[in-house]
Amino acid sequence: RTVGPGTGSGIAYNGRNMYAGWFLTSENRDWVLATSMPYSYDFWLAVLSCVVAVFASYTAFHLVARMDADPDHAVRFTWLATGAVSMGSGIWSMHFIAMLAMQMPVVVRYDVAITALSLVFAVAASGYAFYFVGRGANKIGRLAGGGLVLGAGIGAMNFTGMAAVHTDATILYDPLPFAITIVVAVVLSTGALRLLHYNLQPHEFGEKARHFAR
Repeated sequence: RTVGPGTGSGIAYNGRNMYAGWFLTSENRDWVLATSMPYSYDFWLAVLSCVVAVFASYTAFHLVARMDADPDHAVRFTWLATGAVSMGSGIWSMHFIAMLAMQMPVVVRYDVAITALSLVFAVAASGYAFYFVGRGANKIGRLAGGGLVLGAGIGAMNFTGMAAVHTDATILYDPLPFAITIVVAVVLSTGALRLLHYNLQPHEFGEKARHFAR
């Protein structure tokens, strides 16, 4: 939730209620509701962010298949690095295009260093996912661990990117949706890793995936 410019001084935070400086709580709920800022989304930029997400997913499928099909370790590493940068950049671009789609009556700027750090998280998480699938990991524990790392990486990219926002408004998070976004990222990441691993197995669909990657 975004509250109006110059209203941040309306609440004082100390060490005991620092939580209220980041999240919507019973202490600040009335203040937030009274000072909330209207916002809207640019439809075409929102659509563009979805298109970028789709192409990033396609890139992941294509490059993982190529990496899995090549026996040379040096070449596999090249595919891994290329795939990590491609997928990570796609996730990162999707996030910031969606941020650009959000229209608010205040000037929004981004800290370059923190924005770059969010890209590092996206690339690192994508690289781990490619490495995980390339090893043929299929045990439940390893799958859950891979999904947890990838989902956490996506969450880190998202909220680091939000921390890069510089504006006169104050940004607070509702704890429940905040937690749900992390859970959804982990669950979907785990499912994606399982599907990618399944697609590379020696069955009919897997053979089609390998043929598609050539």
